[in-house]
Amino acid sequence: MAIPESVLVLIPILVGTIGVPLVNWLKAQFKLDGIKALWLAFGASVILAIFALVLTGGFVVPPGGDPLAIAARVIEWVGLVFATATLIYKSMAKE
Repeated sequence: MAIPESVLVLIPILVGTIGVPLVNWLKAQFKLDGIKALWLAFGASVILAIFALVLTGGFVVPPGGDPLAIAARVIEWVGLVFATATLIYKSMAKE
């Protein structure tokens, strides 16, 4: 059963929401701040996006085996996850 495209659009946003407490917890564990914390957030976004793609079946070899199509999908989801997590984190920081 395929996941509708309208639902697939929301998944990276939901995963980005999960990323905020995860990254905050990791930052506290490793006592990171500044640029190191930013790289941690980006790395967590990459891992979460790939995990979400695998779970939803979106991380597949497209017809013809075009690796650029896979890379484009991963980059798209990483961007959405990272942007969502950053927006949520920044809005929490203002409170």
